[in-house]
Amino acid sequence: MLLRFYYFCFLYFYKDKPEDWDGWFRSLLLVELSIFGITMLIGLLVNKSIMHLTMFTRVIGIVLNLVILGILYRILTGKGRHQDIYDEFTNHQWNTKRIRVICWVIWVSSLLLPMALAVYFKGYISLQSS
Repeated sequence: MLLRFYYFCFLYFYKDKPEDWDGWFRSLLLVELSIFGITMLIGLLVNKSIMHLTMFTRVIGIVLNLVILGILYRILTGKGRHQDIYDEFTNHQWNTKRIRVICWVIWVSSLLLPMALAVYFKGYISLQSS
């Protein structure tokens, strides 16, 4: 239910955009990027050496992205489900501006936190005083 609502928040943003924007697909990509960013964040917290990406681990990252995208496509958008999800949450009690903003904050955080953590682990910044 939460994943569908998270997807709905992005659909809601694209509702007034021109049809050639393909809001359902852009929304799907935003959800996928969030999941991948959170996966990278967890990976960095568990194992700092994940930053030393080899060609093999980069290929695994790309394949992981494609698998996540394929699964999300089947769950959220396949067979017109995106319209059903939009209709389900249009008048839902969760559909408030505040909660939609929280979803956008989660999306931005999922992109920025892994990068900030990687920079911190590399030693470019330090939280300790000299």
